Amino acid sequence: MILRGVLDYSLGNMLCIRGFARMGNLAIVSKADESYQRDLIKEHKKEVLDFLRKKETLFFPEIILSYSIDDLQFGGENFKYNDKFLRITTKTNRYANKNDTRGKDSIQIATINLKPQHFGFYDENRPDYEQHVTGFDGHLMFDEDKNKIFNRIDGNHRLSAADEERDDSIQDLITPFCLLLLPKASENRTTEILEKTIFHNINYKHIPLKKEHHYKMMIGDETIFNDDELSDDFGEEYYRSRLYLQTYNYDEFSGLKEALAGNIYTFTHDLQKLLLDEGQADYFETVYRALKLINKIYNNHEQLLQHQHYGLLIAFVYFSVRKDKALSEKELNAFAYWVVENFVYEIAKKDANSIIGMYKNIIERRYKEIFISMDFSKNHKATYQAIEGVVDAINQENSTTIKLCPVRIDQFKTGYSYKLDDEIFKQIEKCGLMIADLSGNNVNVYQEVGFAMGLNNNNTDKENILLLKKDTEKNKSADSEVGFNLRSTKQLRFTGTENLRKSLKEELLEYYKLSVL
Repeated sequence: MILRGVLDYSLGNMLCIRGFARMGNLAIVSKADESYQRDLIKEHKKEVLDFLRKKETLFFPEIILSYSIDDLQFGGENFKYNDKFLRITTKTNRYANKNDTRGKDSIQIATINLKPQHFGFYDENRPDYEQHVTGFDGHLMFDEDKNKIFNRIDGNHRLSAADEERDDSIQDLITPFCLLLLPKASENRTTEILEKTIFHNINYKHIPLKKEHHYKMMIGDETIFNDDELSDDFGEEYYRSRLYLQTYNYDEFSGLKEALAGNIYTFTHDLQKLLLDEGQADYFETVYRALKLINKIYNNHEQLLQHQHYGLLIAFVYFSVRKDKALSEKELNAFAYWVVENFVYEIAKKDANSIIGMYKNIIERRYKEIFISMDFSKNHKATYQAIEGVVDAINQENSTTIKLCPVRIDQFKTGYSYKLDDEIFKQIEKCGLMIADLSGNNVNVYQEVGFAMGLNNNNTDKENILLLKKDTEKNKSADSEVGFNLRSTKQLRFTGTENLRKSLKEELLEYYKLSVL
């Protein structure tokens, strides 16, 4: 294989060859240093391949490779280098016009000839050698373990995608490259140190364009890209973000002011991307209603009012509108409580997905806990065992991986710094459902029910309290033994434990939307 380019010192310091070659060829003869290069993850690979297939706007800076040579001396014309893997020769082109901005009247054209005997190429003495070497299918003519003599400094993800993709339209892309010729040792600096230093300088010395500036330019300026171009060239989430911002205004949400400050386009784009990935694209009005509710919740928490974590706000919206189970207002308040208690708003990385994943895998299971409020004396032991048996049966008969667990505060262990009443109220607030047995007319049970009802006064979820009452006399009205103020709360009357098990199981299956196998 032959590569050609211009040979010169870049910035008067690094000797390099700049040219063009097939992307497939560059991929097959180069490798990444795993000590500092990142692997190409599956999701990013798809993005890179999609980008490479967009011909109209396809452009990127040159791929930067390096090769270590034994003797680096280039002070004049006709630079030559030769080792067992490659041979570099140069030809000087002179120009009559002396106005070259480099102050020179010549240019060095370098030819890099990769030696076929070390790569499994065709023998160069064969008549068809030039045809095969210059137009080879890179995946068929090489022993790949031997081919990768160049190190990738910049452009690894582009080459990795090409390395794995057999699509000729990508393999054949004529790609700009820069091959740095590095001495094996220079002033006690090895080639590896030089490569890592250059990698660092390329990737970290520049001031990156902030996401907000990028999205504002792409989404906010319709004179650059019309709606069709925005959707086709960059993704539907860009178009939907523009459409949402044209339809709704965030100014009315005073409680979200800090979270959205300087992040309006980023928040909108990342939210729309998440909803599209979840198959929830047509949710504009739902998102707007969710933001109104979240604004109300933020106004109840000073910590949320002050934070600038737009990723956390995306997580709030996601849980408000998700298809499988949108959180009720009470559950969103519990989510806010968890965020504040665990300082989630202080997480530096503004990534909604990590918060959503953490909440789904760890915290959300708590909303499948049932707070049991009852007299736990021996006289009511059978009632508790019936409740426990129903929950166990539901767990065994359904495929849900998050179990229903009755929470008895008398069995709850906590540190010495908490008051029992505080711990009870915290558990009631965090649990998704309360089952309160009023059969014993226990004052504490009524107090706990009252607290739960107080929580519900400011929430839309009114079905999360289930009252149990064992009937001792016939023909009594439903509220005669529980109090008229509990008339609107769902009550489950029972005469014995078997009757309780049957009725309670039906109620729980309906509440948790579970289907019996």
